[in-house]
Amino acid sequence: MREETLAGRRRVLGMDHPGTLRTAHNLASDLADVGRVEEAVVLCEETLERQQRVLGVDHPGTLLTASNLVIRLAEVGRVGEAVVLCEETLECQRRVLGEKHSDTLHSVEVLEWAKGQRVDGGES
Repeated sequence: MREETLAGRRRVLGMDHPGTLRTAHNLASDLADVGRVEEAVVLCEETLERQQRVLGVDHPGTLLTASNLVIRLAEVGRVGEAVVLCEETLECQRRVLGEKHSDTLHSVEVLEWAKGQRVDGGES
């Protein structure tokens, strides 16, 4: 259903509309949840690029998509990229949201997890 919603939003609102981007972000999470992680990575990367351009790199929605992409990248073995993106995202979150914001704290946990994936045999 969310795939149909995204297609409709893209058609009616356009690829760069904030509502379309939010739906794409949610669909990427849904895809990963049902095991379609490679598709989730592609959609998340596309969405993040658009959000950075349209909303800005410091927008909370952009930061949330970046954080989710970190997890997906690590899941598909792109751990080095995941760690770099997480460090960049965390730096922005600390500046924009603050040290104690739940998204910032979550990214701290995700960074430690991603670094652990590297130690456990992931990409260096």
